[in-house]
Amino acid sequence: MSTTATLQHVVQQHAEEAAMLRSSRSYLVRAAHIRLRDLARHDERIAAHLDGLAIAGNAGWRCAEAALERPGAGPVFTATVRALGDAHTAALHKLLALAEAVPEARPGLHSAFGWAPATQLRGVTKSLLDAPHPFHREVGLVACSFHGVDPGAALAEALGTDDAPLRARALRVTGELGRTDLLPACLARLGDDDAACRFHAARAAVLLGNRETALGSLQAIALTPGPWQAWAAALFFKLVPPAQARPLLATLARQPTQSRLLLQGVAHTGDPHYVPWLIARMAEAPSARLAGQAFSFITGADLAALHLDTNAPDESPPVPGNDPAADDAAMDEDESLPWPDAAKVAAWWQERASGYTAATRYFLGHVVSPAHCVAALRTGLQRQRSAAADHLVLLQPGTARFNTEAPAWRQQRLLARLAQAAA
Repeated sequence: MSTTATLQHVVQQHAEEAAMLRSSRSYLVRAAHIRLRDLARHDERIAAHLDGLAIAGNAGWRCAEAALERPGAGPVFTATVRALGDAHTAALHKLLALAEAVPEARPGLHSAFGWAPATQLRGVTKSLLDAPHPFHREVGLVACSFHGVDPGAALAEALGTDDAPLRARALRVTGELGRTDLLPACLARLGDDDAACRFHAARAAVLLGNRETALGSLQAIALTPGPWQAWAAALFFKLVPPAQARPLLATLARQPTQSRLLLQGVAHTGDPHYVPWLIARMAEAPSARLAGQAFSFITGADLAALHLDTNAPDESPPVPGNDPAADDAAMDEDESLPWPDAAKVAAWWQERASGYTAATRYFLGHVVSPAHCVAALRTGLQRQRSAAADHLVLLQPGTARFNTEAPAWRQQRLLARLAQAAA
């Protein structure tokens, strides 16, 4: 093989590996076994391959562009990062058009704007926010959200648009950036004709501090099967007092198809009242791993580290993913959860149960507090970290929500600033 051919092969490998690693990242940011340090190692691998493409110059761009023949999230992410890095305006507009035409490619485009440093987005984001095309404005809002930048008047304008996807994105960004001045606009959208807009209006209003009308809307969505049910239920159960959550949990318990949602709801109430029931569910294969996860959410017990786990049964049932926010959901999103040993867990709990008070919300073994949530963001597993980010905003309405899916180095810098502020 000639030197030129060898170099071409290496560059092509960089493009393929960057795309593949980006695709697997969609699973990792929601995985049950991943911590921030693990995500950082994964992101370093992505960065190394992207650097290889950047060093290759035009050859790197050609390889990234060639991969767009199959325009999934990974290839679109890689090409968009290169287009932003090279300030390649024409290529960026082609990628925007491609992502608009191919919905499954949009997460890759969005995450590329989150990955790129702010210096590469100067002027680009503003032009997107000012564009007449709704999809371009939506991408501009995504970029602002990833970087924690207030879009200004463009956000309020998007809340009033006739384009439902743009409106839904604007509602989501409003809540996640803590724009309390836009709470009335969110409340006005609780009855929106579009289901996504209704959910994001309710979520945003709750994150911004409304505990009346919006909470009722969130509860209604949590009780209605659909793409937003699990997300709505998770937030609802984190917010209402544990005793108030019991009637809704009882409603879910009477519906066999809602067993997964029931176990997740128990986890988010944090109520130790349910621990004996969870231990009983650990003896049943279909619910064992989720019951173990709920137990850990409440008590903070790491089943694997404490040797409270056991081998998987000979035939473990697959559990399909149902996260409405997932870009690339795995067929079994609980694959990495440990299988709890119910007898060992029961013995562990018997020694410690007296230290917990029923109808009190616990999160990872402690009563929910800002300091504990920040600690969970530093050392917790991704699912725990996402819950911690929600808890922080619910404790401090109107603050920006910590993005546990952002590039790891950006998360680490923000956590360092939070630690300094608390010192």
